[in-house]
Amino acid sequence: MTYLVGSSSFSSGLYARFAIFLLELELLCSFVQEAVFWLSRVDQSPPESMYNALRPTMAVLITNELLEHADLNVKVAITSCLTEVTRITAQEGAPYDDDVMKVRFVAILGMETMVSICY
Repeated sequence: MTYLVGSSSFSSGLYARFAIFLLELELLCSFVQEAVFWLSRVDQSPPESMYNALRPTMAVLITNELLEHADLNVKVAITSCLTEVTRITAQEGAPYDDDVMKVRFVAILGMETMVSICY
């Protein structure tokens, strides 16, 4: 079973469904924090049906709009989501391609001295 979700699989239709969250910072923070909550409850190596249900969320999490978001609280929440996705898929391999994983790893290292209302 392969869990790799590349940014090329992200369709414009899916982006349109989640674009409203990018317009309202408070709504975006709420949405991402809720995603963290639900992702933390998914078992490691879930069945294929659960993975298929997670795919849209996994695709949204690696959009440039979220990965490069200016708000610290969004960055922390997105990093937490990606950490949960990595935990969920750990036994199967990396959930995203190497470039996405490198960007997030560098971001995580840079967060050690940051303070966020999210966590």
